[in-house]
Amino acid sequence: MTQTLIFSLPSSMTNPVTGGKINYYEVKISPLTQQVYPGKSKAKLVGYDGISPGPTFYMEKGTEAVVRFINNSPTSSSIHLHGSYSVSSYTPRNHLHGIRC
Repeated sequence: MTQTLIFSLPSSMTNPVTGGKINYYEVKISPLTQQVYPGKSKAKLVGYDGISPGPTFYMEKGTEAVVRFINNSPTSSSIHLHGSYSVSSYTPRNHLHGIRC
């Protein structure tokens, strides 16, 4: 199944220290229904800008990015990241693993 990514395209920000470009994304977390198994009714899920599983961000090594998750679901959500050095205002400079939105 091919998914079209419909999350917000990056806007440009500049790192005030290095002068380098920072990509900025916003992803909305919200309920959705999606066909998971053929012949079964659609499942109630929580997705990211209308898709589940969530998007994959492909970036060249050294690219800085800020991804803001906006939780519009009725419950708390946990964001799970892999393969990146992640900095958050909620945790000291370490790997983000399950930050709450």
